[in-house]
Amino acid sequence: MYKVTWDKDVNGVRLHSRIVEGVLGTSPRPVFYEELDLLGLDKLGWKYPHCEEPLLWAINKQYYYKGELVFEAKGANIYDAATVILQPAAQHLILQPVDVEAVLERNKDMMFLLESEAIEFIHETYEQYARARKTVQAASANTLDFEALAQKAEKKTKKKMAIVKEDCDSFDIIAVR
Repeated sequence: MYKVTWDKDVNGVRLHSRIVEGVLGTSPRPVFYEELDLLGLDKLGWKYPHCEEPLLWAINKQYYYKGELVFEAKGANIYDAATVILQPAAQHLILQPVDVEAVLERNKDMMFLLESEAIEFIHETYEQYARARKTVQAASANTLDFEALAQKAEKKTKKKMAIVKEDCDSFDIIAVR
């Protein structure tokens, strides 16, 4: 699994393959202007563009700008608005969007490794299930010895048995009267 740290220069995150100083316990999610509007930050004096890029990062209900906690949302549900608890340094913040291109550029090597691992996992999973499918196909291709199964049942029950094949590729062994 990859470790995540803040990249304060571009208001982004950095991926690492090992534990380094400042590793976050939980991966943050990007926050867009629509969420900030819902929380009412525009009414609290915050200035931010309505753009496609994320503006903040959130871990649970804690919101970060350039790696620094700027506010926390408490008590929101479908009927009640959240209570926003601003940090002292974030009273009238002017936000700049995350430089997505820079974040991607700085993480391109780790993203390549992540992509390669995902492709390898998908390929291995496909191979595993392809082998299982071949086994099921061999079993359903009448490689079962129905006559031997009927003879075993006759010996156990001491009755004459017959094999009845069903439409759905199943069968029953039933006693003949």
